[in-house]
Amino acid sequence: MTLGGILLWFGGAQAVAVGLLAFAGKVWVDQTRTRQKAKLSSQIEALRAETAEGRQRLQHILDRQLQVHALQFKKELEVYEEIWRTLIEMTKAVTQLRTPPP
Repeated sequence: MTLGGILLWFGGAQAVAVGLLAFAGKVWVDQTRTRQKAKLSSQIEALRAETAEGRQRLQHILDRQLQVHALQFKKELEVYEEIWRTLIEMTKAVTQLRTPPP
């Protein structure tokens, strides 16, 4: 082998080595990206589940408060109706007191 042949052989070996290293690096980057993507996906799903649970809890609290307010409103309306009936009867009674007897 001549000096040129030896250099050519080493140059070809270097090119193959660089190609193998580039391929191995690409495979490693792809695997790392896949692992990171899976990890982030599981974290996102956990956050979605937690958010859904919190939303359900808040909706339950809101529904309960709306029901309480509706019951309070209904009770207040009943009380006001009774007060008005009483006031009307009282107005009639006071009016009869003021009118002179025939």
